[in-house]
Amino acid sequence: MVATTFVFPYRAGSRSARALTEALEGRLIRRENSRFRPSRNKTLINWGSTDLPESHTRGLGKLLNHPEAVRSASNKRMFFERNSSSAEPARTPDWTTDKAVARSWFQERENQLVFARTALAGHSGEGIVKITNERELDGVRDGTLLVKYVKKASEFRIHVGRADGPFSVIDVQKKLRRIEVPDDQVDFQVRNHANGFIFARNDIEVPQDVIYQAIRATAAMRDLDFGAVDVIYNERHGEAYVLEINTAPGLEGSTIDNYATFFRSVTI
Repeated sequence: MVATTFVFPYRAGSRSARALTEALEGRLIRRENSRFRPSRNKTLINWGSTDLPESHTRGLGKLLNHPEAVRSASNKRMFFERNSSSAEPARTPDWTTDKAVARSWFQERENQLVFARTALAGHSGEGIVKITNERELDGVRDGTLLVKYVKKASEFRIHVGRADGPFSVIDVQKKLRRIEVPDDQVDFQVRNHANGFIFARNDIEVPQDVIYQAIRATAAMRDLDFGAVDVIYNERHGEAYVLEINTAPGLEGSTIDNYATFFRSVTI
C-alpha cells in the first residue's frame, strides 16, 4: 500500500489495533484530541468503531469498514435482520424476538435449547443465557433476541475481507479445547476462552460450506470490508451456520501478519 495507513480503534488501548498498526508501519489515531486530517493519499482502517467522526472521512482516499456497517455487524439482532433481508443471506440458526415462536421450538423438539442474547453488542459469550424449557422463557424480557441452538461438531472463525475485488479469506482458525482444562469447566455449547477453548490454525480442515457461509454473511452487511465470522458446522447434515461477525477481532501471531498482508493489498 503506497498511501499512508491509519487505524482508528473502537476503544483506547486496543491491543489488536496497536499490533496491526505496528505490522503495517502505520499510525494509530487517538479517539480523543486527535490531530488526524484526512486526505486523498490516506487509508483509514476502522477497527470496530461505530462512532467514527465524520471529520475523519471527508476527503479520505479509502475507508475500510464504514461505521454503519460495523454497527449492523456488531449488534447481534441487527446482524440477523440485515442478513435475512439480503438477496443472498448466509445460513444462520433460527432466531426470533417473539417468545411465542420460541415456545413452539420447545414443543417441536424434546431437549431443545435456546440462547437468549441479553447483550446485543457483547463479545466472548457476554450476555448469553441458556433457556432449557418453556417455563424459563417467562423470565425473559419481551423483545429479547432468542436463537435456536444448533448442534455442532466444530466451530471456526473465518477472517474475510475484500481488497479491490470479491471477498476472500484472510485467515482461518478453529476453536479447540485446551487440554489442561478439566471436564467440568468445558462447555461445548458456548465455545469461548472462559469455557476452555482456544483458537488454533495448524493441521485443521475447514469444510467448504463454512467458508461459503462466512463470505455470504460478510457480503450481506453491504459496506463491511472485512470481518471475523464465527461459524459452526453440523457434521450430520453437512451444513454451516453463521453466529456472528467480529469487526475488531483479537489478533496475535500469524493472524496479525495475514491481516497486514491483506491491508497492504488494498489500493486507493
